[in-house]
Amino acid sequence: MERPAAAITLAAALERASNASRRVLAVYVVLTIIGMVAVSVAGAPTAAGVEHVLSAVSTGGFSTFDTSLAGFASGKIVAVITALSIFGAIGLPLYYRAWRAGPRALWRNPELRALALALTLVVAALTMLMVFNDGLSWPLALRRAAVLGVSAQTTTGFSESSLAALGHATLLVLVVAMMVGGCVGSTAGGVKLLRVLVLLKVARVALRRTGATSH
Repeated sequence: MERPAAAITLAAALERASNASRRVLAVYVVLTIIGMVAVSVAGAPTAAGVEHVLSAVSTGGFSTFDTSLAGFASGKIVAVITALSIFGAIGLPLYYRAWRAGPRALWRNPELRALALALTLVVAALTMLMVFNDGLSWPLALRRAAVLGVSAQTTTGFSESSLAALGHATLLVLVVAMMVGGCVGSTAGGVKLLRVLVLLKVARVALRRTGATSH
């Protein structure tokens, strides 16, 4: 007896979903293992390193220290954890696509390019605000802006300094970055960059149509 077409379609859809889930899980595990090796090489204590890696890849932001990343004495460890937060904010299916089609598949993705642009703009804005409004030196401002900017854009939640000392404009940039968030299919929160790109494209089309109608 032949199976109904609907049942075949449902079975195929479930199979595709199952395969996609296994790929995402594999990517997540690989990122976690790479992160654990990296923080160990950077000199992080085993227990604290593992906890922060798990928190960074999942963009959860949980820390075993009351002072978050300031609890680490080494800037290398902070840099590794910050980088892992970025990796977690990239759509996990993109890693599998890059593995199959080559690294260029990552950069061809418009959402990933948007993430790179957003991180650059946020860190640059925070650096200037911390220098001119908060009175920090350029090197210190750049370091803190990199950590806070990445943490906000990826919605991870790590910090290396007290947010209470920051000005209102600096906090506003952080809030906007957190609202936008990372890529679709990532562990990051926010409305997702893809939705922002779609919204901008719709707005551009609407403005073009309005201009054409007025002429």
